[in-house]
Parts: sequence; C-alpha cells; structure tokens
Amino acid sequence: MSEVVQGPWSDRQLAEGEEKAKPVQLPRGIAGGGGGPHDPGMEARIAVLEQIAKDTRDSIADLRGIRGDIQGFRKGVADEIRDLRRDARSDYRWLLGIMLGGFAALL
Repeated sequence: MSEVVQGPWSDRQLAEGEEKAKPVQLPRGIAGGGGGPHDPGMEARIAVLEQIAKDTRDSIADLRGIRGDIQGFRKGVADEIRDLRRDARSDYRWLLGIMLGGFAALL
C-alpha cells in the first residue's frame, strides 16, 4: 500500500501564481517498517527531502529569471539617470549664459 507524505511546509502561504506542491506518493514496497539499524520512517523522510530538493531547484530557476529582469531594469534606470545628468548640465550652462548675458547688458 502506498503512503502519502506531507510536512509542516505544506501549510505555508503561497505566493501569487504559485501552485501548491503535490504530496509525495511513496511507491509500493518502500512503506518502511522493516527492522534493522535504520529508523522505519526513513524512506518517507527521504522522499520528502527529494521533493523539497525538486521544489527548491524550481524556485532557484524562477529567481534566476527574476534576476535577469532586475538587471535589465537596473540598466534602464542607469541610462535614464545618465540622460538626466546630461540634461541638467546643459540646462545649467544655458542658465549661466543667460545670467552672464544679462549682467553684461546691465553694464
């Protein structure tokens, strides 16, 4: 008989668009319970750890995609700041020229 394994992480709140992880289904014959030096529930815990590793790998792949988006956004912001600084220098030069011209006209 197969056994369904869930852990305390199954009750956590999901992010928007995130799907709830499916419970781990142990194959027949790995229900544990045999004697020996190992804990009888070890197979179930290993199956849960394997599921956690898979979910972690998927989450890391999603984070890498988000990181690429952030880097593109950061480059766009840096370009905008560079353009604003160039425009501010140009405006300052015009203002200085007008002030000097006005001062020279008064003399």
